[in-house]
Amino acid sequence: MNRYGKRCVLYPRVSTEMQVDGYSLEGQKNMLTRFADREEMIVVDTYEDAGKSGKSIEGRPAFQKMLRDIEDGLDIDYILVYKLSRFGRNAADILNSLELVQSYGVNLICIEEGIDSSQTSGKLLISVLSAVAEIERENIIEQTMNGRREKARQGGWNGGFAPYGYTLEDNKLMIEETEAVAIRKIFELYTSSEIGLGGIANQLNLQGIRKIPRQNGTLEDWTGHFIKLILDNPVYCGKIAYGRRTKEKVKGTKNDYQMKRNDDYILTEGQHKGIVSEEVWEKAHAKRLRTGVKQPSKIGRDRVHLLSGLLKCPVCGSPMYTNKHAWTNKDGTSGISGSRLAAAHVRLGEKIGRHIAAVFPEKNTSILVLERGGRFFGDGVYMGAGGIFYSMNQKQDDAPVINTERVVIVDSVINTGKSIMRIIDELKNHNPGIDVIIAANVIQNEAVELFKDYLVFATRLSKNSFVGVNQSKQTGKTGPDTADRLFNLIKKRY
Repeated sequence: MNRYGKRCVLYPRVSTEMQVDGYSLEGQKNMLTRFADREEMIVVDTYEDAGKSGKSIEGRPAFQKMLRDIEDGLDIDYILVYKLSRFGRNAADILNSLELVQSYGVNLICIEEGIDSSQTSGKLLISVLSAVAEIERENIIEQTMNGRREKARQGGWNGGFAPYGYTLEDNKLMIEETEAVAIRKIFELYTSSEIGLGGIANQLNLQGIRKIPRQNGTLEDWTGHFIKLILDNPVYCGKIAYGRRTKEKVKGTKNDYQMKRNDDYILTEGQHKGIVSEEVWEKAHAKRLRTGVKQPSKIGRDRVHLLSGLLKCPVCGSPMYTNKHAWTNKDGTSGISGSRLAAAHVRLGEKIGRHIAAVFPEKNTSILVLERGGRFFGDGVYMGAGGIFYSMNQKQDDAPVINTERVVIVDSVINTGKSIMRIIDELKNHNPGIDVIIAANVIQNEAVELFKDYLVFATRLSKNSFVGVNQSKQTGKTGPDTADRLFNLIKKRY
């Protein structure tokens, strides 16, 4: 077939699943370039995705940019890929993407299989091989997971950052004594006193026992949540736990997953030394089982409803909530409420969301809304920015596993910002390269300094600390600062 003078782009891709010789980016680009030279084609551009899985197009920014450029009028005749599996490993995505580019007069050439979608037999071969590529991807995942499970059964560390108190040497856990001192202190305080998790964190901070910052944990202050993670992790008594959380597909979606706790996980003797004895860990664990179940709060929104826990959103699978905006204070009185305030928060959030979408027009973004204060404001940000929606109660939940390129953490009012930094640490522990953006209605100056390494979208800065909202008058930095002045501020804007 004569392809002389035809214009093309090259699309090489490697994933974390396959990084062997012949599949490397440079190897693919060299073969694609030689093919184009041999066919006397004109190479217009190269789009490459390094370390990106082919399970969907959502996690491949270069692929998405290529499709957008074609839609915007990029003058080409062909996309060249080394193999069809480099174009994608999801049959539906492959066929949908191919249909899209063909509607703009662009065809696909897979040089290894000799497939050209412009030919009669090309589309049929692509349909068959795309299904094969998807099955091959599932087999790779299953083989990888089997290998990890077997390594865990043998007591080996399965990769990722070492837990606090340990360092990695040749992929083996070794005790980091400068950190292990604090680990022993935590178990000692918890098992020999009635101090709670937050109390232990405060005591460590007051005693000057600093938490050593790490790549996956940049805060220097101890928090009750971090203490809980340490006490619940059997790695500290010399064991390996694997599979305590599993990824489960969200019903009604193609590529959305959520993390679920799994009671049937692997627990075995590790190849590393424990920082505390098994007896001490079991004593702490027994106490956690007795006291670690969080009781329903009697302060806050009344969550009792006939269908609570039953209704799920048919789009995202998240629990649905009632449209009730009343708040109950400690003394039994009601705080500021009303649908006007909620609607104003939504509109203001949508405005900020549109600003975020203008700065980051690509759609590889997740919105993580903090439930207690930011739900209505967060709904607005999601409406304005789009992306994948997540929500969490920062006082009860662990941060979800988010695999998009960036995440926008949304709260209506940010005071010190320390709880958000804890959430950022958890997100980066799962996805070290994730780009974090923070969106807030009002943010205190102290938090701005803490967020200096992150992009922040906010309506207003405040010198006041948002505490003491039950006081009748403003006293210094405390008083009815949050709801009253926020409501007045929003009323002025709308």
